[in-house]
Amino acid sequence: MKFNLARITRLLLFMTVTFGLYAYLQVDGEVPIHFDAEGEPDESAPKMVLLVIPFAITIVYVFRQNMARDKKLVETQGAFRKNKKAIELVNLTLVLLGFGILWFIYQQK
Repeated sequence: MKFNLARITRLLLFMTVTFGLYAYLQVDGEVPIHFDAEGEPDESAPKMVLLVIPFAITIVYVFRQNMARDKKLVETQGAFRKNKKAIELVNLTLVLLGFGILWFIYQQK
């Protein structure tokens, strides 16, 4: 079985969107988004932020995937072809970061 980074990233993206929706349905009112030096929340936002984060990550992911597949761009910028694995690693990092932010916000409810 071959290790497919793109498939893993898409699965984690799906999980991030699903978790964002789950967290949105579970949280009432507002969620903390900023904390002081003691770790106490000092700023909050509407729970809609739990949907905005996965939506934004999905848009960036789709944009980056389409950019990497654009033949004209690939022909003029050979670096995309050579660094396909690097692009996938950046996509994976983006998705994991988004999931981590959602998880942290959800845990502070």
